[in-house]
Amino acid sequence: TLNRADVRVHQGMPVTSPARTLLDVAAGLTDRDVERLLDEALFARRNVTAAEVRDVVSRAGTHPGRARLRRVAAGHTQSTQTDSPLEETVLRMIRASGLPEPELRAYVLGYRLDLFWPELRLAVEIDAYGTHGSPARFEADRRRDARLLTEKGIAVLRLTRAMIEERPYEVIAVIARAIGRREAERTR
Repeated sequence: TLNRADVRVHQGMPVTSPARTLLDVAAGLTDRDVERLLDEALFARRNVTAAEVRDVVSRAGTHPGRARLRRVAAGHTQSTQTDSPLEETVLRMIRASGLPEPELRAYVLGYRLDLFWPELRLAVEIDAYGTHGSPARFEADRRRDARLLTEKGIAVLRLTRAMIEERPYEVIAVIARAIGRREAERTR
């Protein structure tokens, strides 16, 4: 049953509110996927508030998404979220191999870096085809990398979907070597 608070009108068509949509999809998703959706709604798009999520959960009764959304929302903070399943995979690989924990979504010179070790001045960027979509976007990212390196001395490793999915051991070896080199440089 939809409550009046659960309905919005978008381009003349009634739709469920962002909070209600989160509740409806939560039943069929993993906790991690719900975390990503919450992060997108709360922080990136800012089309829902934590109070709206709490409200929809409090009215959900026996809705199948209620327990998952309540549990995930209770512990949700932006600082622990990645932006994509590929970033999540790389972060899991880093943690499993015992490498130092990077900062997630760090901002340097106004740019958002996927994974960043500030003390090592090392960044990892995950490149999927959709990230670049155009030659201009591809070039803009390369200019950004050059600026980060020249102005802040930050080395940027770029990993692709194919590398991560097809050669995960190679990816973690590349990251480990880069961390080792940066640590050695730092101690000189």
